[in-house]
Amino acid sequence: MDLREILIFYNLTITMIAFGIATFKDIKKREVEDRLWIILAILTLPSSFYMLGLMKLIINFLPCFLFGILLYYVFKFGGADAKAIWTLSIAIPYSPFETILPVMPVFPISIVFNSVIISAFYIFVNVFHNVNKYIKEKKLFNKKTPISRKVMLFIFSQKLSEEEYYKSKFYVPALKNGKLNLGSDIREFDFEKKEYVCEWYEKAQPFLVYIAISIPFTIVFGDLSLGFVSFLLKQ
Repeated sequence: MDLREILIFYNLTITMIAFGIATFKDIKKREVEDRLWIILAILTLPSSFYMLGLMKLIINFLPCFLFGILLYYVFKFGGADAKAIWTLSIAIPYSPFETILPVMPVFPISIVFNSVIISAFYIFVNVFHNVNKYIKEKKLFNKKTPISRKVMLFIFSQKLSEEEYYKSKFYVPALKNGKLNLGSDIREFDFEKKEYVCEWYEKAQPFLVYIAISIPFTIVFGDLSLGFVSFLLKQ
């Protein structure tokens, strides 16, 4: 094993340890302290600098910095999610190994794209919950509820009883004043002030969990979105 391989293994190990901690904190509190990302950046910067040099590191960091800002302000991702992307541009700035599918020139962006795809798995959790709810109660919606709203609520939220709601954590009302409230900005939502205001709730997702899963997945398989685009272009 040469020095480059040792440094790659070191960066990957430190990164996975840091994201393991971040995953635990995100699941428990939906919050991660900034110091975790600072420590990860400090521990991995020297080895990345040795392998790439200052200019290539800057070239990798700038798109990730802008991408993180875009996710935070436009797509309402959490601050920790954006900082995780910035730190990945230092810890894993490029694909360390040859992948099955192509990846973005800026590797962390491929990790995020895969994270979004993996997070879609939660739709199946919602559907399973709502189907089970229907089996037990024989009813999910009022007859006057529009079909489009039924579909959106059934896929992207869960029907909860008052008891279920107060026993659960990190749920946001999917209806507000009788209108759909899906995709609301949870960054300013106080989960300690619980109030049962409707029957349908959307769970705030721990996106750092999906990023942590996506890191080894992307390193081995590559970017699923690019792979799909590549497949379409070949047809």
